[in-house]
Amino acid sequence: MIAFVAAVVVGCGPSRAGEAVLCEIAHNLAVAAALTERAAEEDAAGDKRGAQELASDARSRAEQSHDQLQAIASDEIRHGATWQALLEAYVHLGQAANALLPGFEGTYGMTGDQLALGYPPLKTAAAALPATCTTVDTSPTGSG
Repeated sequence: MIAFVAAVVVGCGPSRAGEAVLCEIAHNLAVAAALTERAAEEDAAGDKRGAQELASDARSRAEQSHDQLQAIASDEIRHGATWQALLEAYVHLGQAANALLPGFEGTYGMTGDQLALGYPPLKTAAAALPATCTTVDTSPTGSG
């Protein structure tokens, strides 16, 4: 699944303001997904602290995306397939990150499941946006 988000971000270039916001949200969710995947790998390798730092960043990006989605006032955008898909992606990607954080013990097994559920709506949203909106630099020095 990481191949879905494994390119370098060039920047979003949609012409409409609503599309620009949706692009930013999609990008943050794509970064959150990539960070959560890295966090799960760190956790599996025994680096709990590193995993929790990555998962915390992923959760923050997912929460920021949710806040941005909720701030959109346009009924046309909110009822559109892209907005709806991004909201669904947020739910699953946020839960995937949460499962790696303290206080959510016993739910680690759902990280992979939640990532798998989060990618289809993210892919649906990506189909309606410029490709750069969901591309992420996943190198260790990449900033998303």
